[in-house]
Amino acid sequence: MSGDHLDDDRLGAAFDAGTTRRLIRYAWPHRRLFVTAAVLVAVTTLIDLSIPWLTKTAIDRCILLPYEAVSVSEDDAVRPRLLAAGAATMDDGRVLIDPAQLPRELVAEVRARGLPSERCLLLDQQSAPTDIPGTLRGIRGRYLPASSLDALPAEERAQLRRPQLDSLQILGLALLAFVITRMITGYCQALLLQQAGNRVMADIREGVFAHVMRLPIAYFDRNAVGRLVTRATNDVSAVNELFTNVLVYLLRDAISIIGVSIIMLMVDLRLGLAVLAVSPLVVLISWNFRKRARDIFRDARLKLAKLNAYLQESISGVRTIKANAQEPRIAARFDAINHEEYLATMRQVVLNGVYQPLIGLCGIIALAVIIWYGGNGIASHTITVGALVAFTAYVEMLFAPLRDLAEKHNVMQAANASAERIFQLLDERVEPAGSGVVPASCAGAVEFQDVWFSYGSADPGAEPHWVLTGISFVAKPGEHLALIGPTGSGKTTIVNLLLRFHEPQRGRILIDGRDVRELDLHWLRRRFAVVLQDVFLFAGDIRANIALKGDDIDAARIESAARTTHAHDVIMRQPGGYAGTLNERGTVLSVGERQLLSFARALAADPAVLVLDEATASIDSQTERLVQDAMERLLSGRTSLTIAHRLSTIHASDRILVLKSGELIEIGSHVELMARDGLYAALVRRQVASEAAESS
Repeated sequence: MSGDHLDDDRLGAAFDAGTTRRLIRYAWPHRRLFVTAAVLVAVTTLIDLSIPWLTKTAIDRCILLPYEAVSVSEDDAVRPRLLAAGAATMDDGRVLIDPAQLPRELVAEVRARGLPSERCLLLDQQSAPTDIPGTLRGIRGRYLPASSLDALPAEERAQLRRPQLDSLQILGLALLAFVITRMITGYCQALLLQQAGNRVMADIREGVFAHVMRLPIAYFDRNAVGRLVTRATNDVSAVNELFTNVLVYLLRDAISIIGVSIIMLMVDLRLGLAVLAVSPLVVLISWNFRKRARDIFRDARLKLAKLNAYLQESISGVRTIKANAQEPRIAARFDAINHEEYLATMRQVVLNGVYQPLIGLCGIIALAVIIWYGGNGIASHTITVGALVAFTAYVEMLFAPLRDLAEKHNVMQAANASAERIFQLLDERVEPAGSGVVPASCAGAVEFQDVWFSYGSADPGAEPHWVLTGISFVAKPGEHLALIGPTGSGKTTIVNLLLRFHEPQRGRILIDGRDVRELDLHWLRRRFAVVLQDVFLFAGDIRANIALKGDDIDAARIESAARTTHAHDVIMRQPGGYAGTLNERGTVLSVGERQLLSFARALAADPAVLVLDEATASIDSQTERLVQDAMERLLSGRTSLTIAHRLSTIHASDRILVLKSGELIEIGSHVELMARDGLYAALVRRQVASEAAESS
């Protein structure tokens, strides 16, 4: 492949401003879907952040007793500060506090001083009995210490805790509502992302395919078809992966990391800082993994591409392999390539096998810090049980995005490289469409005026290798010209120039006196019908293959063309007749049968100029006589150019053009050229002698 495109092994940077801007243009028409998905992702993430907080609240406020009776002496400076902050004095002298309602600094000071405390239950003024043993009175009502509550029968304890259990029920229902809402928003967000991503992917694929169809033939001469297919399939899928699994989820990760960090620092500053201290280690491991994974993943992709290419080549050439009894050698070569791919894949597995446990180890370290610090905090009343439970949930939410950081980076790298290759393809110049002139009719006059052509050189400064040099001839409307000459003399190149598959470097080509560069390209090619030796039939029904030139070709015209070229009998032998389905390239048909369908296709198009490029080379003698008979009647009024190696098929041509090394050295009828006894006469005598030797 030429250097026009990025190599398939290039990963590229994870971000490129120019490429990103072009991708945004494709995503912009679907921005509402992406924005809605982003909002849903944010909502889902906020719900995820809320669930541990709800769990903490349920434990601290409902499952455990929320109030504490703290033993603080009358002369302790902290006592008036507690009372000023909303604490209550109990009739036994202790101070009743609600840690959730006091300033965090004041609660931390009480915890740090290790003042004796006991959890208490605030009794309901109306429903609670007045004669409960151990009841204490405070400003807000009656309180029952945990030790007195535990001494009561289970039924009485449940009755006294009814308000808390009711609150717990409400929190449980709220948690259920959050989970259901998260499930719905998660489903909608995933659906919208896939819909938006697939729309972008479809738009890019349509753009790539439409652009490829407009590229000049010279581009396909320089570039492998397999890589063009990769642009429209694998590369577009890589870009889709960026839209559906990375970009919007980066917002989720950002909200999650920031939200978790803020919540942990709010719940307990020291424990939060201790957990966050592990995060840089995760980032460092992920960054080193990214650098190592880049080369390993690229090598694995190259080995897989090599494996796929060899597999495709071997299957395509299976007839040749079998005909030459090369199955063992091909299988051995495949085994070697397959083993290389296996080793490359195993290097990926080993790298992932090291990376994931390391990240897991960091998570375990953070969890160990939480358990150690939190356990001590619970013992010393500096942290609640609910907070400890919430921390264990938040630490997983913190490390999950960090754990996925390297993978997302690799996806962004691959997507950016794929996007660059796609856009480089889209930046290729399309074939010139001409000046847009659409004549009312086409008589079929063809003229070459001093045409010189070279396929170009890899070295821009080198002298061109001329394939055609100074070609000049005229084909009048309805005239039948034949092009002959040794292989490589330029016969097919003349046809390619006539159809504007290539542009000559010098000279002009005229149709009905107009330069082909002035004519609308679509109109020009509709005036031609080309029959090649290697016929290409598309997968689909036979009728559609014959009517390839346009939808205006009706069934009667199709059948008439088929009968004239003796293809009708071939078609009717197929299941379904004209509606019968052909597989790719029509391999269910013989070479000669495919050639007859190609003739029917050309005649159904009713062209002004008919081009036959070795068209009868694959037809047996009996079929050839039938086709020649049909062509003699149907070519009346049409200009034709016939390229043939079997010189016996062109004796009736009006004129024969003899080419050698890109030069037109002889021109005339069969009789005239035989009389000159030049190259044409020598070729005829040589072919006659060869056929006589084969028949003897």
